Amino acid sequence: MGELYQFRPYIRKAYEEAVIPFAVYQYCNGKIHVLFVTRGLCELTRMSREELMDRLENDMYANVHPQDAYVIAQASLRFATEGGEYDVVYREKFSFSEEYQVLHAVGAHVRTPEGTVLGVVRYNNITRAITSTENVKKVFNSSLEDFYNLDPQATCIVTRDRSQVLYANIAFTQILPPVKGYDSGVNFWEYFFGKKSGGKEGYFRSVCGKGPQIATEIAAGRPIVLNVREAVWAGEEAFVIRADELDNVYIDRLTGLVNQAYFELKAGERIAILRGSGEIPVCLFYDINEMKLYNAKNGFQDGDELLRRVGEVLRQVYGNELIARLSDDHYAIITSENGLEEKMMSAAPMAAQLDRVVRIVIKAGVRRILPEEEIDISMILDQAKTACDLIHEDVTRSYQYYDAEIERTLQDRKYIVDHIDDAIANGEIEVFYQPQIRTLSRELCGFEALARWHSAELGFLPPYRFIPALERSHLIHRLDCEVIRQICVRYRQILREGGTPVPVSFNLSRLDFQMCDMFRFILETTERYGVPHEMLHVEITETMLASNDEMIEREIGKFHGAGFQVRMDDFGSGYSSLNALKDYDFDQLKIDMVFLSKFNQRSRKIIESIVQMAKCIGIHTLAEGVETEEQFEFLNRIGCEEVQGYYFGRPMPYEEIMEHLRELGIGPESREDAEYLTGAGLRMVHVEEAYAVMEDDGTRFRYVTMNEEYLAVLRKMGENSIDEVLARINRYTHTFREQIRKAEENGGKTNFTFRYREYYLGIGLQILNRRKNKTLVKLTMSDTAFGTVTRDVVNVEEGSR
Repeated sequence: MGELYQFRPYIRKAYEEAVIPFAVYQYCNGKIHVLFVTRGLCELTRMSREELMDRLENDMYANVHPQDAYVIAQASLRFATEGGEYDVVYREKFSFSEEYQVLHAVGAHVRTPEGTVLGVVRYNNITRAITSTENVKKVFNSSLEDFYNLDPQATCIVTRDRSQVLYANIAFTQILPPVKGYDSGVNFWEYFFGKKSGGKEGYFRSVCGKGPQIATEIAAGRPIVLNVREAVWAGEEAFVIRADELDNVYIDRLTGLVNQAYFELKAGERIAILRGSGEIPVCLFYDINEMKLYNAKNGFQDGDELLRRVGEVLRQVYGNELIARLSDDHYAIITSENGLEEKMMSAAPMAAQLDRVVRIVIKAGVRRILPEEEIDISMILDQAKTACDLIHEDVTRSYQYYDAEIERTLQDRKYIVDHIDDAIANGEIEVFYQPQIRTLSRELCGFEALARWHSAELGFLPPYRFIPALERSHLIHRLDCEVIRQICVRYRQILREGGTPVPVSFNLSRLDFQMCDMFRFILETTERYGVPHEMLHVEITETMLASNDEMIEREIGKFHGAGFQVRMDDFGSGYSSLNALKDYDFDQLKIDMVFLSKFNQRSRKIIESIVQMAKCIGIHTLAEGVETEEQFEFLNRIGCEEVQGYYFGRPMPYEEIMEHLRELGIGPESREDAEYLTGAGLRMVHVEEAYAVMEDDGTRFRYVTMNEEYLAVLRKMGENSIDEVLARINRYTHTFREQIRKAEENGGKTNFTFRYREYYLGIGLQILNRRKNKTLVKLTMSDTAFGTVTRDVVNVEEGSR
């Protein structure tokens, strides 16, 4: 049994408030159901939404004129079950008038993101257009000439039995000018072509109800498009013939390519030709990656130009093959498999060069059409699109064949969508934790929570197998809500066991905010489990922010107002990063791991620049993808405050990751230490000169971190042991504490020169943070030339403890 489609509440509400009079229907379980009606349709019928929904659902034709009810009932059923267009004129009574109102209903099908086919029908009351009740009677008792002459669509009406012309409006005679005067009983072929039907008596019956058809036999050398349907005209069975020029129906005006309707009409013919020549036909589905981001950055005019130029690239590569622009940034091609890979590999770099600033990426899905299979072009095109979608995020691939593995992926997707609720209820969803380490202390300062699915039927499912499926089906919010619930349960369990909890971050998508009130859910869940808001960090991916969405900005503000931290995830993965920083308020940037995947001098400079820029605008930083000690030390030296990556642990269940960290000698930082070191983090601005961070706990000084330049200065002075340097400093603690006192009196900074052996060292001292008896300071150091010692010189050798 099928289920009626459920619109997201905010979308349904927006549609219902529309002033355009239309209704949305779904054919389900052998019946036409109404899903919603608009305010405009309620006003047109002067009925409440409840009354109108009840009539359309339970007694749709009760007040339709008896002569019209059968015709529109049959037309509605054909529209629901066979597709095509819906275009009817009929009479119906409403409570506001004793007279029948004349309605014109036009419908088309749309497909939801989940694949459900819905019918959208727009209604117009054309009674006034016909001017009076007498004209209404004239229209239905004699003809509909007045109505059709007002219609710009070319229309001709002929009898079903002998194709006698009953009526042709002005628009139709402009496309097919009659060759003789009109006479009652004149045959279509005589009236427009001056000859007998010549065996074409059954032509209109053969194409009736099949949608638009290219009729080259109607006007030789000038093909037109006909759409024929059955009707009753003045009580006589008739065919209504709608006509249009080929270019108006089948040509995409932006690119000059044919459109999807023409592609679906002619694909079978092209496939047959390729098969006849012994070749294997293929259907290609092309997509332009990140077209929405391109439009957001460059505007729709430049976006349209890009669509046109991509069409030109495809024409250059594939020549005279059947090439169509579908909707949005999608294209379809029927071609031969011979030389196909070379053509696809040629198209990708040509498209990449279409913009001087941004590299344009096009992806192709390929569906081989086997010799023995029946042609279902809609299914073939859908499968090519599926293959294309699967490599959307894969930067290494420009095309993908639809194959058995993809079939398995589709089966997975169906299983995931059908079983996500059961998986949550049965405890199959488990949260894994990946550690986040503070660079200053090398202690655990947080976790990122990541979902894993242990399916009873499919076994362990990694995220790439279920998260895209949940996003496509708009069910990702159910998973994310379960992750948040488990995080809160874990927090309370840690406290109950006497442990030290650390903040946990989790990712939210745009769909989370569209499908539910995520903010309210998090508030209620943290309250239920007693979790302080500062222990949960919300991560929002950069790609969510490309459209400058006011809704996302509003949600970020709500989280901040309630005391939650909000982080930007994957910073630097797209070209909208800086715009996002300008438009949105974040507490932390998570620098995308792509910068560490190729760890060279160039990537180091980029990371360093990001860290320093973030500090300048008061935003903390975390680097993802850390896999080596070298990377960790580099990030520590440039002042990146937190790191995450396999060097400290892959995502694991909580007990396993804690055991792993214990083996590494890493423990969780206290909330007091977190506040203390977080406060210092923003002041840790990288400088080119030698520096070290030291902490005075009131008893002795210790080094927290230092850079290579600092070590070089120590080596130049003959000191090769950090422990010896630290011991010397701790013999003269009074000297350094006196300088800390001076810094306190001078806005947190001071400069002085002191003699260390035969060297005079220039010292800059900055207080990073203080907590109770602890003080964290940053020392910058340079060796100066030998010269006169001023009274400001501090002689360490003579200093007192």
